Amino acid sequence: MFVVHVLVYVLGQTYQELGGSEYLAMIGEQERGKGYIGNAVPQVDAHRNKTLYNALTDCIKEGLVASAQSVHRGGLAVALAKTAIGGKLGMEIDLEQLPSQVSRDDFSLFSESQGRLVVTVAPQYKEQFEQRMRGNAFAAIGKVACGDIFRIRGIIGKTIVDTNIKTMERAYTETFQRY
Repeated sequence: MFVVHVLVYVLGQTYQELGGSEYLAMIGEQERGKGYIGNAVPQVDAHRNKTLYNALTDCIKEGLVASAQSVHRGGLAVALAKTAIGGKLGMEIDLEQLPSQVSRDDFSLFSESQGRLVVTVAPQYKEQFEQRMRGNAFAAIGKVACGDIFRIRGIIGKTIVDTNIKTMERAYTETFQRY
């Protein structure tokens, strides 16, 4: 696969905040036959988020950011998928590179911790972007890839997602076919 050297960053801390998440609701349905909410709901740190958003705004104004997607409902997994689907390009992601320690791959992918974003940055802007983001939690977690392969390696290096853009787009839009 030919790799486009556009970097994929995650901004903000990932916590194991799955309370009230889509993921726990689904797991509760599958395992218990009823909904499950969980206790660790996402917390908002307004000061930290404002600092992060201000730095990102400066990067966007300077033309350093190719794309940005908020991490919210569905967590990092959905934000990465939406970014790939929107750009019609694949991704190679490595969860070992996340800017915080999370104990499980599913927690990394589906935590709905607030204040996080997925951004893509062209390689020629890497140093400027990282300098502007200094003092905030962020990490390069992968690359955008030509073609439609979407692959995620988990926190111990094992491939945990191996699919393609067309399959993800079909799954994302299928629910809305009759609307």
